Amino acid sequence: MWKTKYGICIYTSPSGYKVYQNLCYRWLTLGSKALQTVMNRCNPQKPVLYYLPALTLMARHYSGDSCMLGLGGAGVAWMLKDVPLVAVDNSQEVIEIARRFFMIDRLSNLEVVHENAKDYIQTCKKKFSHLIVDLYNANHFPPECAQSDFFASCKKILTEEGFLAINLANIKEQYSIFQLVRTHFPHTLVIPIRKSANMVILAAKHENKEFFMDKINQTSAFKRIIWVDAWGFVGDYKQAHWYQLAHYFR
Repeated sequence: MWKTKYGICIYTSPSGYKVYQNLCYRWLTLGSKALQTVMNRCNPQKPVLYYLPALTLMARHYSGDSCMLGLGGAGVAWMLKDVPLVAVDNSQEVIEIARRFFMIDRLSNLEVVHENAKDYIQTCKKKFSHLIVDLYNANHFPPECAQSDFFASCKKILTEEGFLAINLANIKEQYSIFQLVRTHFPHTLVIPIRKSANMVILAAKHENKEFFMDKINQTSAFKRIIWVDAWGFVGDYKQAHWYQLAHYFR
C-alpha cells in the first residue's frame, strides 16, 4: 500500500507489535508485515484499509448498540464514532497501543473491555443490534473462535433484527468459517474486497430472507448481487471488480 511508504517505527511493544508512521498515516502490525490498522492522522474516521467500509456497512446505516470483537488500532471504532460501541480485545498491549497512538480516548461512545472474545460473548447478557468480528492476528482467525459454538454465541447476543459482520483475511480459512456461520445464520451476503485477500461476510439473525435483502438493498452499497451455489449471495461492493469474484468463486 503506497500510503505506508517512507514510514518509521515509533514504538515496539514487548510482544513485538509495532507502530509506524509517516507524514500522513500511522499504522499497526502484530508481529508480521500484515497491516492491522492504517489511520489517517488528520482524519482518523476516514477508512484507509479496503475492507472497513463493508465491515461497518450495516452498523453505519442502521443505528443501534454495537459490539466489536477485536480492537486493533481502532479503525472500526473511528468509523463508528457516533454509535454506542463496546470493543473487546484480549491483549492489554493492543489496548494500550490504541490509547497511546490511535486516540481512542477521544471516542466518548467507546467502551473497551479487556477479555477474550469467546469468553465475553458466552457470558454477555446484553443484546446488540450489530456484532462486528475482526479477530485476525498476524496470520489466522483464533482457533477457539473458528468453532460452531462461537457463532452460536454470536447469534445469542444479537437482537432479533440484529446483524453480524465478519472480516476474514486468510483465504485458506474463509470457506470453512463461512460454513460455520451458515450453520447458525440462515441468510448471508459474501463481499470480496478489492485489492486485497479479505472477504467480509454479513449475516442476519432474522429468519426472513426478504427482511435481510431489503436491508442490504436500502444501503445502496452494491452494484449488483449474484447467487453462487457454494456461497449463496455475493455482493459487488462499490469498486470491486468481477475478476475478483472469479478468483474467489471459480
